[in-house]
Amino acid sequence: MAPDGTCYFASSATAALRERLGAHAHSNRVPASVLANIVVSHSELRLDSDLADLCHGEAIRVVGMNREVHTTADYETTRAWATHLHSVGHGGIQYQPRRTMGPSDHSFAIFGPEGVEGVVPDVYKPSTEVAAEAGLTVLPDAPDLKQVRVIRPARSR
Repeated sequence: MAPDGTCYFASSATAALRERLGAHAHSNRVPASVLANIVVSHSELRLDSDLADLCHGEAIRVVGMNREVHTTADYETTRAWATHLHSVGHGGIQYQPRRTMGPSDHSFAIFGPEGVEGVVPDVYKPSTEVAAEAGLTVLPDAPDLKQVRVIRPARSR
C-alpha cells in the first residue's frame, strides 16, 4: 500500500497489549524485558472514511475473504485483502484480535500516510499494569551470564 502505511489500534488496553506481544501472549507468561519498552496509550480516533467491518457476516462477500483474516500469519494474504479494501474506499478495517478471545474486543487497522499525524494519545499506562489487567504473569529476566558466578564443584579424592 506504499506510500501509505497502517496504524493498528484495539478496543481495549488488554487487547492492544496482547496483540503487541504476539507469541509471548500465548503462554500468559511474559518476561519483564519484553514489556520494558512498551507503553499502552489511549487515543480518540477520527476517521475520514468508513472501516470495512470484517466481524460482520456480510464480509464473506469480499472475494477470497474467510475467517482466516482474523488469525492468519500469512502477511501477503492479509496485505492483499487490505489493499483491495483500501482501493474501494475503506479507510481501514475492523477485525477480531488474534490473541484475545472476548467477543467485545476488536482490532482496527487504519490506512493512511506513514506516521501518526493527527493521533494524540491522552492516557498512557505502563505495560506491566496492563499485563496484570490481562491476567499475564510477568517473569523476572534471567540473569546476564556476566552476572553469574560459576563455582566448580570440589574434586573428590
